[in-house]
Amino acid sequence: MLTITDAFDAQAGTYTLNVKQFCAPTPGQPEKQAFQIPLAIALLGPDGQRQPLRLADEAVAQDGTAPLTRVLELTADEQTFTFCDLTEAPVPSLLRGFSAPVILSYPYTDEKLAFLAAHDDDPFNRWESIQRLFVNAVLATLNGTPVARPSCPSSAKCLAMPRWMRPTRP
Repeated sequence: MLTITDAFDAQAGTYTLNVKQFCAPTPGQPEKQAFQIPLAIALLGPDGQRQPLRLADEAVAQDGTAPLTRVLELTADEQTFTFCDLTEAPVPSLLRGFSAPVILSYPYTDEKLAFLAAHDDDPFNRWESIQRLFVNAVLATLNGTPVARPSCPSSAKCLAMPRWMRPTRP
């Protein structure tokens, strides 16, 4: 299981991901060592476009560019990755392309899930975000809670969602 938290520092223009991995004990192995897990990510800006991913400890490339997708190698129980040169808080696209068969715990809001469903160019994450929105709606209904639909991102991709699940327009 991967538990990911994040923080955006607007003043410094940095975005930090804190990643923890956990594997429950099994017979004969009460304590597990950290696995090596590839975590493919992208950060989407408010316009839905992938943002350049330069880690804070990396030098600026000679041509001034940075990759739009990265594979972070997780090798410890807990690791922190700080990205720089960002002007607005991004929406993380995590486990792109189903980069690892793990359970992901990240505090996506329904707004962020709708944003990913509308804008993410990774088919796995678009599917996953729609599935999570659906599960959230079913659980809310079962609990007797009114289903709050997130505001609609400005994209025709919302139309690919079932009508009852589409975000409302502000």
